[in-house]
Amino acid sequence: MNRKAIVIPFLLLISMSLGACGLSTAQTDATIKFADAATQFGNVTSTELGYMRDQTVAMNTAFYRIPDLPTKDRAANSSEEIGVPADIDAEGYKNLAQYFASDWYPVFLSGPVAMSAYGSAITSMLNADNSNQIKQASDNLAAALKAIPDSPVSAASSAAISGLSQQLTEWLLADMKAHAIRAVVDNANMAVDEICSKVGTDFMAKSDAKSLPWRFSETAKLLYASSEQGLKNHKTQPQPRADSLSGYILAQSALDNVNTTFPKIVEASKTCGSANTALVEALHNRSYNIKDIENFFQQAKELYTNVKGLAATQ
Repeated sequence: MNRKAIVIPFLLLISMSLGACGLSTAQTDATIKFADAATQFGNVTSTELGYMRDQTVAMNTAFYRIPDLPTKDRAANSSEEIGVPADIDAEGYKNLAQYFASDWYPVFLSGPVAMSAYGSAITSMLNADNSNQIKQASDNLAAALKAIPDSPVSAASSAAISGLSQQLTEWLLADMKAHAIRAVVDNANMAVDEICSKVGTDFMAKSDAKSLPWRFSETAKLLYASSEQGLKNHKTQPQPRADSLSGYILAQSALDNVNTTFPKIVEASKTCGSANTALVEALHNRSYNIKDIENFFQQAKELYTNVKGLAATQ
């Protein structure tokens, strides 16, 4: 599976004119780091959801290549429940994406997409040359927040940010960056906290029918056991052995991702909330800990590097 490269916008050098927008050097630094971290975190988590979907299709396809395995129904009396699940063994090929083809997937994806849009919007405002560019950035963010289903907090933030864009006029040109950034951060504050928390919860591989990581992990474990059995059963047959080995490697790669990348995403989601609070405080000249933002920045950067490296091996 070839995962799409994560597009991370490079933060442009902020010109000397940024000082005129009303942000201090410390506020500017905090804003740049948070925006970059939010964009990377959103892109990494949305990419991982896409990875889970694509790998689920690949793993379910791999089941069909492993020969002569019993179904789970017929293996029910065995101490090891090995084999292709009944739905895969029968007509599961008609929906290889399984639960990723349901309504759950867009719901899970909407949070990471909005987080990426939030970081991108702040970056665009920092680098804007006129009010139209700021308006476009705020409109894009409002649309991403509005797209999150069943979230009154996000809907309220979207409405407030949409209203903000109507206030930007040419006479605000000198201070519009500071005004827009503070207003966006204030109005998106609760929504961002909610997204940070939800992304962390969504990437916990907990035993829950609606936990995509858990169901992804269960698919990988089943393929791992099935392909391992296939290797034992076909030691001298080249093609069955090769098919079983391919499934084994695919399952091992998926499980490695569940055990390494997913916990790091959960940890970064916690730091995300602290960093968001720190940014709000920084922009209002209140006491804050820059380490909260720097830690989120570092975790997002490491996640991006790790996921990019994994993508190159797929």
